[in-house]
Amino acid sequence: MKNQFSDSEQVIIKKLFRLRKQREISFQSQRQRVQREQQALQATITELEQKRMKFWHDLATPSLPNETISRDQLALFKQSMREVYLAERALKERIDQLRETIVGLESQKEQLAKQRLVMIKNQEKLKEVMND
Repeated sequence: MKNQFSDSEQVIIKKLFRLRKQREISFQSQRQRVQREQQALQATITELEQKRMKFWHDLATPSLPNETISRDQLALFKQSMREVYLAERALKERIDQLRETIVGLESQKEQLAKQRLVMIKNQEKLKEVMND
């Protein structure tokens, strides 16, 4: 089949394809990185929740039936619970940020898909014009 595009048109089309491909690759790598980070944070949250449950269990079931805890032990427990709470809160905030990033990436993906459709339609129109 005879080439219907001039050299300059071919160069522009190739550049547009390369640019689109680079954006898609960048988007995919960024999305994969965010997903890995989100999975790691979720694992850390699970670990912290298990620690919290263990702390509560240890507090609820003392080693001796009538054992009471001292003020120092209670203060230490409260401090450790506060640290766990703050760590969980920070991780949940990071997960929320990652979710927002994913939404943004999905939006970019949709824009790339729309741009691709527009590019294909424009190529078809260009072919029709060249054929006429």
